[in-house]
Amino acid sequence: MEPFNYETEGFKKSDDKDSPLKVCCINQENENKMNINYNNNNNNLNKTYLMKWVIVINLLSPFTIFYLYLLYFDSINSEAVESEDEFNLIIYIYRSMWSLVLLFFLSSLNFYIWDKFNIEYISIFKFKDYFKNPTTTNSIDEEPIIFNILFKKSMVLLSILCISLFVSIFHQSYDKIFSIFIWTCFFISLFYNKFIRSIIIENMVLILKAPFKSITFLSFWIADQITSLSIFLKDFNMSSCFLITFFNVEYCSRQLGWLSIILSILPFLFRINQCLRVFYDNRENKSQLFNALKYFMGLIVLFFSNLYHNKDNEVYKVYWVSFAIVGTIFSTYWDVVKDWGLFSKNSKNYLLRDQLLFSYKPFYYYSIVSNIIMRFTWVILINPSYFGFKSTNEVLIGIFLISIDIVRRCQWNFIRLEFEVIQLGFKNLKQINIVQI
Repeated sequence: MEPFNYETEGFKKSDDKDSPLKVCCINQENENKMNINYNNNNNNLNKTYLMKWVIVINLLSPFTIFYLYLLYFDSINSEAVESEDEFNLIIYIYRSMWSLVLLFFLSSLNFYIWDKFNIEYISIFKFKDYFKNPTTTNSIDEEPIIFNILFKKSMVLLSILCISLFVSIFHQSYDKIFSIFIWTCFFISLFYNKFIRSIIIENMVLILKAPFKSITFLSFWIADQITSLSIFLKDFNMSSCFLITFFNVEYCSRQLGWLSIILSILPFLFRINQCLRVFYDNRENKSQLFNALKYFMGLIVLFFSNLYHNKDNEVYKVYWVSFAIVGTIFSTYWDVVKDWGLFSKNSKNYLLRDQLLFSYKPFYYYSIVSNIIMRFTWVILINPSYFGFKSTNEVLIGIFLISIDIVRRCQWNFIRLEFEVIQLGFKNLKQINIVQI
């Protein structure tokens, strides 16, 4: 074994002629450097271990959701309720609650990881503007406040949802009055938090103003999250209609179907407006025109999908599948290349980019592959039985589809914000350790 070289390792070696005091100082300095190196190595190992767990969670989530769906939802007996419309309404109620529970829980995981990697989302999202208390504003940089808010809220919402499901299972029936009561309590609890309430309301106003006013990063971010909640918007429409019309199931099912279609296309219109506004503010950034085209492609897919499922015409099915394939490939390319900045030419990290903030390179490769797979889950609707689904009820299958898209979206969030930090050049941000692999 070669002797330890102090100089090449960055340490000082004492001379025999040095005074005892000087030797003591040199030894103390060397010890401090060794402690720093040890702490840095230990910190990197912890971060690597953490990203491995993120992969495990993201990998197991789709399979767990699929298993729970087959175990419980796929075998739900529609005869337990009076009519098919009432059965679908109950699914709308529970699906809307489950969507937000999953979104809040996985979003809390996003913020937890960003905190651990010192990715300064506070400045990027300008969250300090939403905290009026000076004490809270000063502590928000040191404490994972956003994570705590989202995680606690997800647990409260999950508790409400579980209580409702357990009561329904115990009575072996689905009472629409009880379900809508739980639904009301659920959303009252959601908006009870001032931070969440202000974030949603203020940014929805900004999203609506997008064609006439420059957008913020947070309003764009929220609009992107909403595109993964198009099914939720339909659920919310039907559930709120049921409440407003005093439990008139037939009216909500027969008369307001057109409103659900409009709500499902709104997220795409929001993003198109934002892309065009960004292009208007910066004419050199022509990539936003192609980004708008991506969302316009989504509108075409929705158009032919609704035609096929309402008219049951095979010609519309061909158009729907064809445009969906093209749109999915386009969206996947945009996710990986434009939103994540991966597939960089001549990068020292194969298929990635030179600068990586997350300390575990396989996480990026896993994200690319899993993003492609989850993008194509819509093919289940072509032939549900081929993929192991017993039920052909698209309302039921929608539980699985929206769950997978929320998992994909929250995985997308990790690398999208990381790439935004890199593009900003770390200005006005915390000290971030760039991993050069």
